Amino acid sequence: MTARGAVALRPATADDAPFLERLYASTRDDLLALPLPVPARTALVAQQHRARTQQHAAAYPDASSQVVELDGVAVGRLAVDHAEDELRVVDVALLPEHRGRGIGTTILRSVLARADDLAVPVTLQVAAGNPAQRLYGRLGFRPTADAQPGDGPAAYLTLLRPPREGDGQAKTAS
Repeated sequence: MTARGAVALRPATADDAPFLERLYASTRDDLLALPLPVPARTALVAQQHRARTQQHAAAYPDASSQVVELDGVAVGRLAVDHAEDELRVVDVALLPEHRGRGIGTTILRSVLARADDLAVPVTLQVAAGNPAQRLYGRLGFRPTADAQPGDGPAAYLTLLRPPREGDGQAKTAS
């Protein structure tokens, strides 16, 4: 399926914080299903979003953080760390109503094209039960040799898409 409409990426700004928190909440059915009063659930999601944002910033200080837009409307997020020897998809998410429409394929293909230009692999982590694994598989991602699915829904797999054959000379990922 191909995305209908103009898909674009733009740098995330402080003004995007409410959207990014809402997007994060849309990916956390486990938190939203907790038997808590709505204000407590809302506070928990906000706290978890802040913690994850801080963890990503500490682990990937040079990662790009972009908002995915469809026809000028924010519909998702893409964060990519441009390491010297790989591109790492730190986060990719779309609002539920925009999933399965080819937008994820479009934005990930742009990351893969950049990696191919640089002759570096692309890695990402995905929850063991995440249906997005089908998309990643179609795009050439495979579990790494040391990937262990572990137990339970919180288990993560590291996936790798090797660089495409080219001139074999790695370039700096800046």
